[in-house]
Amino acid sequence: MLKFLQPYFAYAQIGALVLIAGFVGFLWVSIANKKAEIARLETRLSSLQETLLKAVDAAEANREMINKVDAARRRQLDAVNQEFEAYKQQQAALDAMDAEIDAAADQDGPLAPILKNWRPPQ
Repeated sequence: MLKFLQPYFAYAQIGALVLIAGFVGFLWVSIANKKAEIARLETRLSSLQETLLKAVDAAEANREMINKVDAARRRQLDAVNQEFEAYKQQQAALDAMDAEIDAAADQDGPLAPILKNWRPPQ
């Protein structure tokens, strides 16, 4: 009864096989492209990881250098502060001597104006 449709079924089977083969080929090419893309991305990732490690090493070296420079700066600042404290103590001693000298001028008697003129200007 369906004998007249048998050639069409054969063509349909061939068409289905062609479609399946095309789909399998498309998947094959797609998978191959994805594998190639994954390989490129893995290469890029390893390159970026190497760059990251170099950057981390450089940052560590910079941190160590900054710590050394900061320690040197603190030592210099401490030395300057010690010198300033010594200067303030000397200045206080000199101020006390000046006050003593100024007080002694009143005790010099008639020589006071002459001795005062010999003092260097302040």
